[in-house]
Amino acid sequence: MVEVPWQRPLRVLTYGDSNTWGFVTDAATGNPSRLPDAERWPGILQAALGSGVQVLVDAIPGRRTDRDAEAELPIVDSVSPSALNGLRHAEAAGLSQAPLDLVIVMLGTNDLAIVPQRPLDEIGEACARVAQALVRGATAFTPDRVPQVLLVSPPPLGGAGADHPLFDLTIVLYFGESLVEQQRYFNSFFQIKLS
Repeated sequence: MVEVPWQRPLRVLTYGDSNTWGFVTDAATGNPSRLPDAERWPGILQAALGSGVQVLVDAIPGRRTDRDAEAELPIVDSVSPSALNGLRHAEAAGLSQAPLDLVIVMLGTNDLAIVPQRPLDEIGEACARVAQALVRGATAFTPDRVPQVLLVSPPPLGGAGADHPLFDLTIVLYFGESLVEQQRYFNSFFQIKLS
């Protein structure tokens, strides 16, 4: 193995959906848009941690934990439904971003829209399986550098910024009012241990 003469930064992979990607609706046009890097939570994390840490992002709007997307989603006209299956792509993401010191998984919001409704503990367990697949991928080439895992419950729908009329309209149209209420309480049920 080759020793490098410089200090390696700690590497953190954030793996998520539109919350991590930075999806917003443009207030002027109503079209989908993306927040600048510095305004997305991975960018804010990068700024807080400084140059000794490299925060990497693997995020796709509409990504689920371990299920393919429904054919009715507009994005599925352009991509395969399996492109939104987080578990299906987790090992490859771990491989491509290795070595990693920390994997942060923030998924689950889009699983609430799956019909029939999934139990919250099943969604949490699926998030843990995604994290395990990311670690398997990350350690394939660097078995001596096993990343820690942080599972993060998505923020409640209708949280900060929810006072904007386009936000509420978009969320309710996509998820339905009962699912918005269920997601507001999702974080209280999101308690999973990785074994």
